[in-house]
Amino acid sequence: MILLGSLATCTSLITVLGNIIVILSFIIDRTIRQPTNYFIASLAVSDLIIGSVSMPFYTQYLLAGESWVLGPNMCDLWLSIDYTVCLASIYTVFCITIDRFCSVTIPAKYRGWRTERKVLLMIAVTWLLPSLVFFISIFGWQYFVGERTVGEKKCYVQYMESALFNCGLQVGYFWITLIIMCILYAGIYRVALRMAAKSEQKYKKMTSIVSV
Repeated sequence: MILLGSLATCTSLITVLGNIIVILSFIIDRTIRQPTNYFIASLAVSDLIIGSVSMPFYTQYLLAGESWVLGPNMCDLWLSIDYTVCLASIYTVFCITIDRFCSVTIPAKYRGWRTERKVLLMIAVTWLLPSLVFFISIFGWQYFVGERTVGEKKCYVQYMESALFNCGLQVGYFWITLIIMCILYAGIYRVALRMAAKSEQKYKKMTSIVSV
């Protein structure tokens, strides 16, 4: 337990310190405050919350033999924050993927469209949507079904007892997002290959002209 607690504490501290450095760099250095880097800052904030809130509470729960002593409201609050920031992190990575795909496939049009206001709006959606989904489902599930079935000393998401809802939620926010991201990165890879082929053709033309 001492070894596990020490490893968990070190991991949490590294996560917190690393993301604080990223956030401070974004605040201090004006040259990196480009619209596309706002997604990186948002990702750092979500990971900072994971390191400072999610990981310490989970470590305490794990070291206590999965016995929760902070009460049901604190349990639901911790789980809501944890699930929200994890999904916000996933959606932020998804936005970064879309940003890279558009920057490669339609660079001229996309640079004109990608303003600071629109990027901030996208980031707001990546935080607002997970907050609504998980705070409502985690805090409200006991009222939807009419009772709280989570044990007094336990802490887990109650809707996990509903296989259909849990499966639909995970497919909706994780697997579909993952599949779309893979498709977009495959498109980026194809564009990169096409650009490399064009560059090679130009090099061959220049070489032949110089030789003539």
